[in-house]
Amino acid sequence: MHYENRIVFFIDILGFKDLISTSDCSHVGAILSYIKRWFDDEIEGRYSNSKQISFFSDSIIISFREDEPDNLFYAFSDIQILIMNLAMKEIVMRGAVSYGELYHDETF
Repeated sequence: MHYENRIVFFIDILGFKDLISTSDCSHVGAILSYIKRWFDDEIEGRYSNSKQISFFSDSIIISFREDEPDNLFYAFSDIQILIMNLAMKEIVMRGAVSYGELYHDETF
């Protein structure tokens, strides 16, 4: 493992527990599938090779190396569009941005 300085975005769905308890599984699955498809299809090729995206439960982690500042602009822009699209579906998200040493690949 090689730690490197990375910019990290953490995003999660607000009220996910309530959404699960009040909605059927297909609705929740459709929301998560929409988010995954959006990241797979809409932003393909916009970032450098260092970009990593991980999904777990209702959370999304996006990171990329510090030496690729253009990615910062693209990430903020893409996340803003995603949040607006989900808000129109009455899904609210929150998140944070951090910077520091991190190991992030397709497995960890």
